[in-house]
Amino acid sequence: MLTQQRDSVNEERRIAALRGYKILNTLREKEFDRITELTSITCNTPIASISFIDEHRVWLKSTIGLEEDQLPRSGALCDYTVQSQKFFEVQDTTLDERFCDSALVTSHPHIRFYAGYPLLDPYGNILGTLCVMDLVPRKLSDDQVRALALLAQNVIDLVMERRQKEEFRSFERMFRLSPHLICIYRPELPYLKLNPSLCRLTGLHDNLLSNHNWRNVIHNDDWEKVISAFNEVSEDDTEVVITTRVLSNLGIYRSVEWVISVEHATGHLYALGRDITDELELNSKLRHTTQLLEETNQVARIGGWEIDLENCQLRWTKMTRAIHAVPDNYEPDITTAIEFYKDAAVRKQVRKDVENAIANGTSWSSEVQIVDANGVSKWVHALGKAEMQDGKCLRVYGTFQDIDEKKKIQLENENSRAILQAFVRHNPAAVAMFDREMRYIAVSNTWLQNYRLSDKVVIGQSYYDLFPFITEAGRARHQRILAGAIEQHSEDWSLFRESEFGGYYSWEMRPWHLIDGSIGGLLIYTQDVSQQVEQRQKLIEAKSDAEAANDAKTKFLTNVSHELRTPLNGILGFAELALHCSTEDDKKQFIDLVIKSGKSLLQIINNMLDYSQLESHNMVYNVEKTDLHDLIQRSVDGVKADAFAKNLRFTSHLASGIPRFVWIDALRVRQILYNLLINAIKFTHEGEIVLRVDHLYDREESATFRFTVSDTGIGISPENQTLIFEPFAQEDGSVTRQYGGTGLGLTVSKKLLQLMGSSLKVQSTPKVGSTFHFDLTVRSANS
Repeated sequence: MLTQQRDSVNEERRIAALRGYKILNTLREKEFDRITELTSITCNTPIASISFIDEHRVWLKSTIGLEEDQLPRSGALCDYTVQSQKFFEVQDTTLDERFCDSALVTSHPHIRFYAGYPLLDPYGNILGTLCVMDLVPRKLSDDQVRALALLAQNVIDLVMERRQKEEFRSFERMFRLSPHLICIYRPELPYLKLNPSLCRLTGLHDNLLSNHNWRNVIHNDDWEKVISAFNEVSEDDTEVVITTRVLSNLGIYRSVEWVISVEHATGHLYALGRDITDELELNSKLRHTTQLLEETNQVARIGGWEIDLENCQLRWTKMTRAIHAVPDNYEPDITTAIEFYKDAAVRKQVRKDVENAIANGTSWSSEVQIVDANGVSKWVHALGKAEMQDGKCLRVYGTFQDIDEKKKIQLENENSRAILQAFVRHNPAAVAMFDREMRYIAVSNTWLQNYRLSDKVVIGQSYYDLFPFITEAGRARHQRILAGAIEQHSEDWSLFRESEFGGYYSWEMRPWHLIDGSIGGLLIYTQDVSQQVEQRQKLIEAKSDAEAANDAKTKFLTNVSHELRTPLNGILGFAELALHCSTEDDKKQFIDLVIKSGKSLLQIINNMLDYSQLESHNMVYNVEKTDLHDLIQRSVDGVKADAFAKNLRFTSHLASGIPRFVWIDALRVRQILYNLLINAIKFTHEGEIVLRVDHLYDREESATFRFTVSDTGIGISPENQTLIFEPFAQEDGSVTRQYGGTGLGLTVSKKLLQLMGSSLKVQSTPKVGSTFHFDLTVRSANS
């Protein structure tokens, strides 16, 4: 690819000049087209063009024989003309290694000849080229080269003329649109021309302009001033500045500042005016404000100072001298001024502040103490700033304000507030103090801890921002407090109910007062009493439970007394009958009844002992190798007679695959089964009792079995299916009276199963029957 080295500085200047002529991408113009056609005729070539070259392209302003309106700059023939800065000719492009591979040479239109002349503006910038091309090799004659140079100059003349027209149009546009007042004056014609801004101000029109018209709008007292200014600028080239009063279209005079100059070539006098009426009024107000500020400074005791860096001189205003108690003719310097500061550390800091201001333009502000010329200590507010220009400090200036009384009051208030905040902060209760806008002004550590605010800066923060869950009712309560009310509650669950701090609170809210008696804000005291309320509720529940347990034990003792007395009476009665019976069969029958009553008594005592051991956690769980089949059979045999005595069907079923020997506490499992079976028989009047053992699943060395006892008895209502497992309890008192029993059987069974890692479940429907089951995971004897 063809490349050329370009002078980057000249290239940037050339591109800037080209863009300044604003000719790129403009429409075709007949003046340029005539030159292009004339160039083609003069050089006798089928192709001619006027081109302007920017950073990346050759843009064709006018062309004959080419369809393109722009070409890439890289490798372009015209670019070589620009770089050579003189006439450039290629007689046969196919023989020139620079261009033989160019697209215009190798393809349509197959350029074989090129000649170009640079377009050089009066400032030495080459804007583009005027060039001709042919489809056959050739060479321009000297006359043709000379003609091409002249035509190139004509192109530049057109470009310059075009810009002059644009500049004139810009001037006309500025004349029409300028907000300034412009007047062009020819005294000898007479001739007067005003721009629209001046016409709008005076109410005159361009077609009415004359000396007479102009004379009418200038104030009589100012007309001689105008004539004098015109005469002065006519004698030399200086500009004259005057101020006159001009009559506006509203009938009032406006103050206008004129800058008057002359153009000797035409004899025109130019006056550029600026309406300064508002400015003069502003200056008047500014002078009044300055005077007012000085008087205010006297009242506020604010003085000024300035360091003149050029002369290394410090200046003080009159008030600054008064603050330091020095005479009006006192002339301070930087060193003596700094010595007025009371503390050595402050003096050192002030020197550093001044140095930083001079070096970096930084400002400072501080409230410090000085000792005036009379030896009196006073508080002042010192402020300093630097005026910088191009990184250099021109001056350092600032203010000095006597704040002694204000500062002493402030310190006293701060001390009082510090004492109050310390009192609140270390209060063992949760206390917070707020202003009238509900912003924190003091808060106790307990409050911060209770409401998880220890890691936050709360002073100055809104209560509602930190506690967004406060309800409208809560906000209304605060407004009542700020109006003077005092409210409290010993156990309020609604205070923070919409937040993570929900619970019962004891609280009090009351206003606090300023020195003048007005309400300054409110105090909030809170204490979380949820634990106390909960403990009290638990005590109430415990008392209720204890009373219920006492009632249950009373009923239990009554039932036990009855249950113990019944078999004891049977034992004594049947034993006495056996002693006096005459036949062996009768004696045997009575002894069997004695044995049956004894077993019943033993069962009652066993349940009571087992319950006592379970409650005291002294029950021993004894696992041993057990014949499960035999255990089930003996459990059935132990109650079968009772079932048959009530004409009940009794069946048992062991699922297939259940091993014969397992490791369990045989005594306790049999006791549980006995309790379930004897209850089933007790509460069933007709139907059947079923005992099932099912194999649920195996896991490594263990197996899980389900033991189920079902009956067709009276059933249990859903609301009592939990009650029956409580000690000393049956479904209701009528059941106890009708069927007897201590109510410990199911309780003991449930607790025994819990020791074995199981639980007792019940499914029951009143008047249909009940099903109790439990699952045991045991180790088989073979594992």
